Amino acid sequence: MMNIETYRQVIGEKLKEMRERRNQSVESVAIKGHMDDDDVIAVESGREVSLDTFIRYIVGNDIYIYFAEKSPNRKRPHDFEDLERKMEECDPKL
Repeated sequence: MMNIETYRQVIGEKLKEMRERRNQSVESVAIKGHMDDDDVIAVESGREVSLDTFIRYIVGNDIYIYFAEKSPNRKRPHDFEDLERKMEECDPKL
């Protein structure tokens, strides 16, 4: 089972990949999200940040968050590939 630090790291890597795919700079995300460049790097590095900082990152990166309940029959409780697939179903441009 993944610990919280691993979750943050995996999520941060995915967020950075999304930003880079759209050719957005760290600075542009910081400006749009009303935050410092260091905060953008902290989120993408999987460091512990406040919920407000995370939300500012989401706003600044022009992305949205999708929440879903886990199926009780899942063999693997945490599957980021499933999460990516679901995100692509919602927005095929990703």
